[in-house]
Amino acid sequence: MKKIFVVLLFPVLLFSQEVSDSIRTIAITLNDGSYYKGTIIRDDSLQIQLLLPNGANITASKSTIREIKYQITKKSIEFADPSDHRLVITPTARTLKKGKGFVSNSQIFVLSAGYGFIDEIMLTAGITVIPGTINQTYFIVPKARVFSKNNFDVSLGGFYLNTITQNSSPSEGIKSLFLISTYTGSRGSLSIGVGLFNDNNKWGEKPLITISAEYFMFEKTKAILETWSVYGYDGVLFFMGFRSIGEKISSDFGLISAMPQYNNRGIALLPWLNVAYSF
Repeated sequence: MKKIFVVLLFPVLLFSQEVSDSIRTIAITLNDGSYYKGTIIRDDSLQIQLLLPNGANITASKSTIREIKYQITKKSIEFADPSDHRLVITPTARTLKKGKGFVSNSQIFVLSAGYGFIDEIMLTAGITVIPGTINQTYFIVPKARVFSKNNFDVSLGGFYLNTITQNSSPSEGIKSLFLISTYTGSRGSLSIGVGLFNDNNKWGEKPLITISAEYFMFEKTKAILETWSVYGYDGVLFFMGFRSIGEKISSDFGLISAMPQYNNRGIALLPWLNVAYSF
């Protein structure tokens, strides 16, 4: 248990210098259409407090905020991503805002969609659409943000995957629970998570550990790196690629591969493409 907490808190230690050095502004739009822009004084799970250019302070409950945009003060460049609840495959600890959602297509044959029920709880579901067969695979991923303070978030989630066949049973599906933390800096973020799988009604002793990062290279382009490894085994699976971000549509493209420990024939590269529409 101590090792898991060290893993989850690692982003705070790694980016602690950036917190003290970076000065950011924020623009918020309330549900009634009011718009404010200023320097962040306080940002936690319940409310945001701003110092406005005229010297006045304003405090807004997050339940009354329709949209939030962070900015780098020096260049006034906005770094916003409507798909920031996920990297490419790995989720982040961030969640969709209430009433926000998305639909996406991955690798042509995988359709998925997600929706934020409240600011802290969202659900993602998907299914394969492979022509010529009824044996499609579906998955369900609920996620709840349980902690949020000073750009550091922690979420709990689950993962369920099964195949639709004539003899399929819900109990035969793959089940997992995960805990993930995300620290968001001025131009990127670092996410570290731990996942446990259920095998024959027993939770596995070897957790899956993910360490992933994203970085805005330009205002609408970010680089993404994701890694997955099983504690106690050599070898790492990884993804490296980019996301192109539009107002509503974003696209991910890159390569998935494995270190030689997982592939005795050398490093094999699998292209990955995803397109998502956010609403």
